Amino acid sequence: MPRRTIRKAAVAISVMLAAQVCLVGVAASPASAALRDDIVTTAKRELNDSSRNYEDGNNCTYYSGQVTGWPVCNSRGWRGGGDDYQWCANFAKFVWQDGGVDDLAGLNAWAFSFAKYGNARGTLHPVGDGYRPKPGDAVVFDWEGTRINLNNIGNMSDTALRDIDHVGIVVSYNASTGGVNTIEGNTDDAVKARSRTTPDIRGYIAPAGAEEPVEYRPSTDSSRLRADFTGDGLDDVGLFYDYGGGRVALWVMRGVAGGGLTPPVRWWEDVDWGSNTRYVSTGDFNADGKADVAMFYQYPTPGRVALWTLTSLGDRFEAPKSRWDDTDWGNNTSFMTTGDYNGDGRADIGVLYDYPGSRTAFWTLTADGSDADGRGFGAPVVRWNDTDFGSNTKFAGSGDFNGDGRSDLALFYDYGDRHVAVWTLTSTAGGGFATPVRRWDGPVWGGGTQFMTVGKFVNGDNKADIGLFYDYGDGHVRLFTLAADTAGSGAFGPPVGRWDDVDFGGNTAFMTATQISSTSYDDIQLFYQYDGPHVAVWTITPGAGAYNTVTRRWDDIDWGGRTRTML
Repeated sequence: MPRRTIRKAAVAISVMLAAQVCLVGVAASPASAALRDDIVTTAKRELNDSSRNYEDGNNCTYYSGQVTGWPVCNSRGWRGGGDDYQWCANFAKFVWQDGGVDDLAGLNAWAFSFAKYGNARGTLHPVGDGYRPKPGDAVVFDWEGTRINLNNIGNMSDTALRDIDHVGIVVSYNASTGGVNTIEGNTDDAVKARSRTTPDIRGYIAPAGAEEPVEYRPSTDSSRLRADFTGDGLDDVGLFYDYGGGRVALWVMRGVAGGGLTPPVRWWEDVDWGSNTRYVSTGDFNADGKADVAMFYQYPTPGRVALWTLTSLGDRFEAPKSRWDDTDWGNNTSFMTTGDYNGDGRADIGVLYDYPGSRTAFWTLTADGSDADGRGFGAPVVRWNDTDFGSNTKFAGSGDFNGDGRSDLALFYDYGDRHVAVWTLTSTAGGGFATPVRRWDGPVWGGGTQFMTVGKFVNGDNKADIGLFYDYGDGHVRLFTLAADTAGSGAFGPPVGRWDDVDFGGNTAFMTATQISSTSYDDIQLFYQYDGPHVAVWTITPGAGAYNTVTRRWDDIDWGGRTRTML
């Protein structure tokens, strides 16, 4: 189980970037901009502070005295002294620390520690990846010889990383040279301002907290090909990763017969996509037997949203294409889900919208092949509108709950004070929906339901069941299922516990269902985020009436902490 599993070494995923078309430009959030401003202000203050911006003898400095336990080297409490006490990294760490960066774990007197810091947090940008450096970033240098390539940092030893010779603080970007203006310690034995360019520059590192992600909610897919990106009949697992600074990527772990998963492979990346992707889901939108990806983007401009799709080619995704753009939609879309709502073999898009007050509506965009590439969607159509439903829907997911070949909608509603319920809207011919019906009511259930997913968990028939992941606290978690009525009425049985672990841990970040190990029942995939950059994917495999076998399918101690959803 994750909490009690011994961490073992794993090769970190390294990223080789390719330039992409700029689709979205996003300004820094106020909080991140303020942090960056404070860092630069600190660096400039130290540049101009003649009482301490120099060495008192060989490598004896004020900054080493603030961030290390090196030997004291003068009467003022400065530390270092001698050839072994180079201090550029100590200066950069001090500037970040005094500028307000809270997370400094892993930074030390080696300049390469900044590159490792960024790689662990998804804020390392190797030179040439299209990233435009920002004030407050750290920048690392390699002065001579065959310059170090930080795209491969995950496979590099500390000894190899010692080729990084120096680190400084970015003050501004120089558009005319493509380089940066910096303030650096240990430059001509003092704190100095410099202008730097490639090839000496090897990468930029943003401090933790300088790039703030938007809120993501994992979407539950509803098409039968939930995430079979390759078209081989086995579901796969997708990971959407937001590196910060506008850079995002989609990674795919291919399903292997018998229930296994391959390590992640990057299928798409954009270094300047933007940071406002709000929902990501998957479905077969063009009926070619391979699952595609849909991304709902909320622009900074109030009210503007767009739907982008990435079509699967079986081993990668095509570049995103805009399928719908509305400049006056509004900012209250609460969920996106996908399902074949009209039974034509193409997955459609559904979005739940919470209006001010208690009004809620469900809209669908029907996949109709209307675009020139045959992969378009119709305009949004409201399928259900209730002026008094309330805004406390906690989860939404789609699945064929009655076996009629069309996807229905399930809503998990949290009334508060331990009271929850599951409502369903049954699809009708032509893509419409009947009014909601409460299928299960739990007046004293509690508030620990962390995820809902849809899949074949109980009877192995053509009707989708509902899975609930409950976190009791103190490491105790449990998987419940609500079985769809085998007669096809659309009703569900009460929750039944299928798997329980009193010491699993409390850091499960995502849950999804995949059909890999069995053709009759779905596996449960859990994405676990340990403290720091360590992550793993665990699979709960179906057995006779229960889910008893838990297997770690992938483990990476250096993946990072910015995975935003699992598909």
